[in-house]
Amino acid sequence: MKILESLIGSLARLSAAVDPSSDLEIHAEPIDGFEWARLAVGNHSVAILLPASMDSSVPKQDLEHIAIDPRATYQVRSDGSLRNEVVSIVATKGKDGWLITTFLELVAMLLQSAPRNRPEEVEKLVQDLVSLFRTLVQPATKTTQGLWGELFLIRRSADVDLAVESWHTVPNDRYDFSYDRERIEAKTTTGPRVHTFGHLQLLPVAGLRVTIASMVLLPSTDGPTCSDLVSQIAVRLKSDALRNLLVKQVVRTLGNQWQNQGGTRFDLDHASAALKFYDVHNVPRIDGPIPAEVSGISYQSDLQLAKELYADEVDAAAPLTRALMDV
Repeated sequence: MKILESLIGSLARLSAAVDPSSDLEIHAEPIDGFEWARLAVGNHSVAILLPASMDSSVPKQDLEHIAIDPRATYQVRSDGSLRNEVVSIVATKGKDGWLITTFLELVAMLLQSAPRNRPEEVEKLVQDLVSLFRTLVQPATKTTQGLWGELFLIRRSADVDLAVESWHTVPNDRYDFSYDRERIEAKTTTGPRVHTFGHLQLLPVAGLRVTIASMVLLPSTDGPTCSDLVSQIAVRLKSDALRNLLVKQVVRTLGNQWQNQGGTRFDLDHASAALKFYDVHNVPRIDGPIPAEVSGISYQSDLQLAKELYADEVDAAAPLTRALMDV
């Protein structure tokens, strides 16, 4: 992502210029393409500087990882000059490596989902950062590997807008993608093509097309992370609203595991070559009636010998399925 690369470059330059003996000043430079926002570095934090709020009633906010002050006075060194400024500031509480990386990733993703050179985006950017950092202390609703698989499907989709619009908005939805009378369930593994299903996921429903996307993933030291996949998807989306939806959904899904997602990478070429689709009718499942007193059943199904679903078997009446199959 170009924005993230720009922020990382700015961070390196600003960090080198900080005087470790002075806690009274911060060094700042504009963010390329978003000159109404500046990245700033001090001895104890990294921050985003924004135009000060004109509303004196807007409160300060103190979260676990960041602090927000809508009207703060700082000594800001920028372009070789030092001056007192009143700014709105969103600052990290410390300079731990994972926190700085997360801060820059989230800022970059939010800026990418915002119109350029729109100072009125200031309030929305602050609100979105607050929302995302609140989410970072919530339990994850899915494994990083599972999320990577879903993002991989979206990334390779022939219609990324439809894929994101159809992506589950409730983490506990029965299926990962839902559009009209279509459902897609994404499954990942790093071993044999054996996946765990909820029994209800495999029960055919009249008039509903359910397709299983099965991915065998290969860990890679230089493959993309979830954050990388988000960036690659975002540049293809047609609207700021969808980009914003994508970012929020991803961070909400990983929650307090976001800081670890940078260590989960898989090979794209292997994932593409090993991707297979199956009609739910052909996935091994338990047949026969289940007692009414029994619920929450899940089990593993081996798809290695199951009949595969091919793109030419899916007609135009199933646009989501075709899009995720890259048709």
